[in-house]
Amino acid sequence: MNSSNNNNTNKDKKNHVKCDVCNCVHNDQNCGCTAKQILVGPDFATSQKDTTCASFKKSNS
Repeated sequence: MNSSNNNNTNKDKKNHVKCDVCNCVHNDQNCGCTAKQILVGPDFATSQKDTTCASFKKSNS
């Protein structure tokens, strides 16, 4: 496989974010996030427990 084919394959993927939130519309049910972009905040967080994914949207399933 040449590097140009590899770059095209990587371009097709939305991102490489792992996510365990199964009730989000962006979760591909294989621990992957399919959102085109994600927003993590808030900007005043001082530790990991203070952060959240602001791109979360509850799925209907």
